Amino acid sequence: MKLYGRLNKIEMKHELNKDLKLRIRCMDGDIFEGYFDGYTDALNNEPEITQLEMRRFNNYPGTVSFFETEIKSIEVIE
Repeated sequence: MKLYGRLNKIEMKHELNKDLKLRIRCMDGDIFEGYFDGYTDALNNEPEITQLEMRRFNNYPGTVSFFETEIKSIEVIE
């Protein structure tokens, strides 16, 4: 999945901010839900893969990060 392109499509309808609720489906079948917390472009990341950060619901401590190669789909939760 091209993460940057998908985030651009989401941004057409929703503001990318820390209140945006997302559901991430991973290539291995795992599903994660939480709040958008940002992303890191491939050029600014090591290894050079774009990465999405999210905060899990229910006061899960810290953030969870996903490389774009791990993401099958991203949905906005209304």
